Amino acid sequence: MSAKAIFEADGKAIINYHLTRAPVIKPSPLPPPTKHNPPLRSASLHFPEDKNVEDVLNQAEVTYPWLLQSGAKLVAKPDQLIKRRGKSGLLALNKSWPEARAWIAERAGKVQKVEHTEGVLRQFLVEPMLPHPDDTEYYININSVRDVSAWFHSSPAVELQKRQREREAQCPTTASAVMVDAVRLKN
Repeated sequence: MSAKAIFEADGKAIINYHLTRAPVIKPSPLPPPTKHNPPLRSASLHFPEDKNVEDVLNQAEVTYPWLLQSGAKLVAKPDQLIKRRGKSGLLALNKSWPEARAWIAERAGKVQKVEHTEGVLRQFLVEPMLPHPDDTEYYININSVRDVSAWFHSSPAVELQKRQREREAQCPTTASAVMVDAVRLKN
């Protein structure tokens, strides 16, 4: 079996788009959605080798004007398939845009060492901060196989093998949002 990792921003955009559009394959007691999800507030920032970091950040303010919203608190992080971002100091939480911007500027285009691997940070994700209790956060791993495609976990991906509280829910590949929610809650 082969696997293709994708950026967090792309995964969230795919899920957001398809959750209200997927066909219902089993009758549901819940009413069908009457509207689709709005576009995500997710700023995916790429820093090519030949671009000035400040120019990319200035363009981000034009492309994603919600970054400039007064009083908004944000999360900024590299979006480069890095494991253990939090443990490596690669999460900026509860920051204003000027704070998140400065945090990104300090790291974009620069070599970063995570455990035994070094690489240049060129892709970042900035999203609104959504405070929540730890036990309400879920991690999703989607593998497209014949009959099962989604695994939901109640503990961080980095801790899955350490914790016994792992929860998995298996959903058919054609599952609708209602079915995914029902399976997640059942388990």
